Amino acid sequence: MFPVAYVIVPFSDTPPADAIGASLARFQRGRRGDVPDGWLAFHDETEETRQFYEAQHIFTEQGTGGCGSRGTSAVTGR
Repeated sequence: MFPVAYVIVPFSDTPPADAIGASLARFQRGRRGDVPDGWLAFHDETEETRQFYEAQHIFTEQGTGGCGSRGTSAVTGR
């Protein structure tokens, strides 16, 4: 997934690419090698997130025509 950035630039005679570059310049920091590559590595936490939000539920039909449920959820702890 790639981040998306919106840049608002005023109307002017400055070419759009130059205006966008100037607007984003304050966010540009450092160069390759300034920090260890491991700090910049992508860490896929999809599985951990999925396990955290996964819930186990058991639905049962009650004799009175109603429905009951029980289960656990990592989010609520119940």
